[in-house]
Amino acid sequence: MDQRIEELRARKPVDINHGDALLLQGIASASLREQRIVPDRIDLD
Repeated sequence: MDQRIEELRARKPVDINHGDALLLQGIASASLREQRIVPDRIDLD
């Protein structure tokens, strides 16, 4: 994991458009949301 972080930090910055920025922002915020499993929505047939 530490190696991957260093690789990403060493990469050159890349210009992205507004749509890509919004997409990445949405992905990042979704990954930070609390994840819950609701018992009444699980069907283990």
